[in-house]
Amino acid sequence: MQARLALEKLESTATEPPCLRSKQEELIFLNHLILGFQAYIGSGSRDPKSLEILESIIRRARAHQERGRTGTERSGAGTRRSPRGSGMT
Repeated sequence: MQARLALEKLESTATEPPCLRSKQEELIFLNHLILGFQAYIGSGSRDPKSLEILESIIRRARAHQERGRTGTERSGAGTRRSPRGSGMT
């Protein structure tokens, strides 16, 4: 329930251009969690394979979350500089 509320709030919030990529990654993170848990609960199965699939989805979700939180640092967003090798200054 909290993930769905966070998703709705984030979707409705205006975002400055330097933060767009981070916002997108956070939205992907939340979507993975919501859909992953819905599928797990909906399947009615609690066998090891179902849990393994859910854990895999959570790992992918966390990878997106991490990218969103570190992406602006790596991309140079907010520094008014173009990425190295882009030919732009």
